[in-house]
Amino acid sequence: MGESATVIKSLDYVKRHTEEALASVVETRRPMLVTFGGEAKPIIQDVESYEETREALAFLRLAALGQRAVEQGDFEPAARVFEKIERRRAGDG
Repeated sequence: MGESATVIKSLDYVKRHTEEALASVVETRRPMLVTFGGEAKPIIQDVESYEETREALAFLRLAALGQRAVEQGDFEPAARVFEKIERRRAGDG
């Protein structure tokens, strides 16, 4: 994977050098933060990196939900879950 440092460019730069800017994002896989009016607004990111980010966030959400369930005592011990699975496989439940 490419370097993680974000490139910062103005909207005027991106307008004048659109093809070059997009090619850079795709080739380096470094996101480009676009500023206008002196403020950071959108980020341009290649699709592969975007999908990896979405996948990582989905896993983090699952981990957070699992942690919350454990903290609230809303879980079953693994041994009991495996017993249930084995009973189902054996046709007993």
